[in-house]
Amino acid sequence: DIGMERVAEHEAALTAHSLAALSDIPGVRIIGPSTSSDRGSTISFVVDGLHPHDVGQVLDNLGVAVRVGHHCAWPTCRRFGIPATTRISPYIYNDESDIDKAVTGIIAAQEFFGVAP
Repeated sequence: DIGMERVAEHEAALTAHSLAALSDIPGVRIIGPSTSSDRGSTISFVVDGLHPHDVGQVLDNLGVAVRVGHHCAWPTCRRFGIPATTRISPYIYNDESDIDKAVTGIIAAQEFFGVAP
């Protein structure tokens, strides 16, 4: 009933919001394009000084669902010299508040582990 055009618009808006919000966090590096052109809504990132599994655990404790690991892209992890990534995958069932909660959780992880810039 929603229609794929509206789904695509929503996904594009969430992707743009996610990229902007993640880019505003000092110490967070987006893996892949940093703009919403030439990419889908799935965004992998690393947090300086933190293992992605630690970021994922803090986010999970706050009720934010993410994936951590190689995501079938071990050659990409090696290319960027990282052990793994944390990945958010916003879609039709998410809104900007979900992204904002993830951002708050990433900052909480930085503070908890003492790597906040």
